[in-house]
Amino acid sequence: MLTIPKAIQEIIYRLEDNGHTAYIVGGAVRDCYLGKAPQDWDIATSAQPPTVAALFPDSHQIGAQFGTISVPIKKFGIVEITTFRAEGPYTDGRHPDYVHFSTDLIHDLSRRDFTCNALAYHPTKGLIDHFGGLVDLRQGVLRSVGKPEERLQEDALRVLRAFRLQTTLELTLDRSLAKALCLKGPGLAKLPPERIGGEMYKLFQHPEAYKGIRRLQAAGLLPYVLPELARCYGLEQNRYHAYTVYGHTLVAMKHAAPNLEVRTALLMHDLGKGAMDKQTDGERRFWGHQNYSAQLADSILLRWAWPSKSREQIVRLVREHMFYWPTNPSDKSLHRFIAKIGPDLILPLLEIRRADIIALGPNRKTRLKPWNQLRTRIEKILTDSPVFSLQDLAVDGKILMAELGLPEGPKVGKLLKFLLNSVLSEEVPNETRALLEYAKKYGPNGL
Repeated sequence: MLTIPKAIQEIIYRLEDNGHTAYIVGGAVRDCYLGKAPQDWDIATSAQPPTVAALFPDSHQIGAQFGTISVPIKKFGIVEITTFRAEGPYTDGRHPDYVHFSTDLIHDLSRRDFTCNALAYHPTKGLIDHFGGLVDLRQGVLRSVGKPEERLQEDALRVLRAFRLQTTLELTLDRSLAKALCLKGPGLAKLPPERIGGEMYKLFQHPEAYKGIRRLQAAGLLPYVLPELARCYGLEQNRYHAYTVYGHTLVAMKHAAPNLEVRTALLMHDLGKGAMDKQTDGERRFWGHQNYSAQLADSILLRWAWPSKSREQIVRLVREHMFYWPTNPSDKSLHRFIAKIGPDLILPLLEIRRADIIALGPNRKTRLKPWNQLRTRIEKILTDSPVFSLQDLAVDGKILMAELGLPEGPKVGKLLKFLLNSVLSEEVPNETRALLEYAKKYGPNGL
C-alpha cells in the first residue's frame, strides 16, 4: 500500500460519501511507486463537473468543459479532479473535438499517453494497472497505451513528453514508440510555444537534461523545439575549443551545477555565436556573442512563458558569463564585482564559468585552479561583508531626507549610490551616523 497524504484521501472520501467513485491517477501514482514525491496530484472520478464543483466550493472551473475542476489544497497546490471520459478525434493535434463523460475508469485510463501514466490507485482498494504500466516501469521501458501513432497524433506534446520521461525516469523507449516519435515529431510545430516551455521547464529540473536535448537532436526534432540551438549543430569554433558550439553546449550542461537557472543558462550561453562569427587573422572570433545570446535567451524564455524571476536570472547569467579578472584581483575589485552581479547570482555565475571551462575540451580542467581560488575568495567576502546593494546600507532615502533636509527626488537616489560606492571602496563604514556625516561632508554639493 502506498502512503497517501491525508488531504488527498479526504478528497476521494468526500466524493465517495456522495455516491461516486474516485481514484488517484497518472504521474502521482507512478512517482509514488518510484519512491519519488509527486509534483502534482490528479484524481479521476465518476462525478460530473457540476457535482464536483458543488462538493468543493473553493474550486475553479476553468477546465470544466473538458471535465476538470481544480481544487486548491494547502501544501499541495492545485489538485485537478477530472470526470472519467472518452474523447473524440483531435483535429487540431492538441485538444479533443469533444468529450463524453462516463463512469468507466478503464475506458478513461485507455485514453492516456503512456502505460506508466495509466495507473490508478485507491487508498483501500489498491492499484489498478490494466495496461501493465508498473511492469514497464520495473523493466525500464516507456511504452504507449495502445498504438503509439494514435496516441501521439492526439496531442503532439506527447512527443516531447516522451523524451522528458525517458530522460528523467531513465527509461528505454519501446521500439514502436521510438519509430512513431520520429514519424509524428513534426507535429510539435503546431503547438503553442508555452506548452513546449512547460515540458522544457520540467526537463531542465533534472540534472541530465542534456540527454533529452541530445535525443531530440538525434531524432531530428530539435529544430521544432529550440531552432536557435539546432542552428549551432556543426558550427565549428577555433583552436581554443575541442567541440562545435552544439557539442560544447551539451558538455557544459553535463557538468552544470544542480541548479535550474545554471543548467538553462548553459543551454543558451553560446546561442549567439552563429551571428557573431568573424574571421580575424585567420582565427574565428565570436566577440560580443554573450550579449546576443542573452537577447536570444530572453526571447526564447518569453515565448516559453518561463517564470519571470527565473527568466531574468538566466538572461543575466548568459550576459555576464564572459566576465574577466586578472590573476590576482584585489578584494575591493571583487567586492564591486559581487555588488554588480548581485550576491544571489555571483556563485551561479562562477558555476557557469567552471562548466564552460571544462567544456573547452579534454585536459581543460587544469585551467580551473584560478577560478577555484576566485570562488574561495568570493565565498569569504560573501560571508564577511554584509553590504552589496542599496538595501544593505545603514541609511535609506527617508533617513537622508529627514537628517539632511533633502526634498524627495533623484538627488536622494544619487546620494544613496554615492554612499554605496563609498562603502564598497572602504572609504566609510556602513554605520548610520558615519554615513550621514560623510554625506554632509562630501554629498549633495559635491555630486
